[in-house]
Amino acid sequence: MLYEEWYFDKKLSKLDVRIIAICPYYMGVDPELNRALHKQLFWIKFDEIRDVLAKNEAFTPNNDAQRISFDDIFMQRRFGSSIYGESNVMDDRTINSYTVGKASLFEAERLKTELFNFEHDLWEY
Repeated sequence: MLYEEWYFDKKLSKLDVRIIAICPYYMGVDPELNRALHKQLFWIKFDEIRDVLAKNEAFTPNNDAQRISFDDIFMQRRFGSSIYGESNVMDDRTINSYTVGKASLFEAERLKTELFNFEHDLWEY
């Protein structure tokens, strides 16, 4: 999981993102209940581990000609993602605290569209 801050850079006139922290995610099987188990392990500040990520090479199955580091993956945003929450007046609550099921996916998509529209409305044609 990533904790990010999206902001508008007035000098460059673009919406940009800053990664603040990263959290490894454990995905396994609960032997007692025999179901999938998803658990957040711990949070690490991204700036503190960025040099380690830059020194280690990531495996890309479809491209063996170009080497890429884990830092490149994060900085170039070469990953899929889902929005879990946004900063708001309700004390930064997550999406799944006020919606369930498909409604959570629709709310995440609404937030993504809202960010896109904000950036798109900054330009005049």
